[in-house]
Amino acid sequence: MNAWRWGKAWVKASRLPSQLYILTPLLAGQLYALRLGYPWDWVVFILVHVFGLCLQLFIVFANDLADYPADRNNRWFTLFSGGSRVLVDGQLSSRSLRWGAWIMGLGTLTFAGILAVRVGHIGLGKLGVLGILLLLMYSFRPVRLNYRGGGEWLQMLGTAVILPLFGWLAQAGTFRGFPFALLGVLAPTMLACAIGTSLPDEWGDQASGKNSAAVLLGQ
Repeated sequence: MNAWRWGKAWVKASRLPSQLYILTPLLAGQLYALRLGYPWDWVVFILVHVFGLCLQLFIVFANDLADYPADRNNRWFTLFSGGSRVLVDGQLSSRSLRWGAWIMGLGTLTFAGILAVRVGHIGLGKLGVLGILLLLMYSFRPVRLNYRGGGEWLQMLGTAVILPLFGWLAQAGTFRGFPFALLGVLAPTMLACAIGTSLPDEWGDQASGKNSAAVLLGQ
């Protein structure tokens, strides 16, 4: 594979539009901290979103590996569902993608650790670890909630609770004063997004024994 095709395959595997699911709640947490009077730190702002990029890439690379059998059966994929198709189409090897996931997972933990040191709160490191664990519970055995009917709820927990808390804590340096009413808006919104993106995958998921919301509830 030449360098141009190799680069295009990694961009495709990155599924960058899905970064919106990570960036939006992180930014919401940061902006609420600013709104409530906490000082703005541009270095922290940048580090938070590098953390978010690493986390998003870890998620999409690892999910492609875990969901390969279901993605192979899926003919109704969209920009936000059905995987990136790089494994299904033979554009990248599972070994390459596994290395990519490991590197991005390490990057996620590294930047969470850097933020914890800069801000002076170990909670940022713990939330970073929790972000990795949620993905492992979502896609991989023995929990694999994405195949047991709990994937959308787990996605909601990550995007509507963990990430806004991370953004807030990075900017404010404390959990105190976090506007929990914000979760009343983010939680149903993110749950709706998770369910909505599962709809095109109903038939592929059904063929693979994957109990997503679309399979359990129907269109």
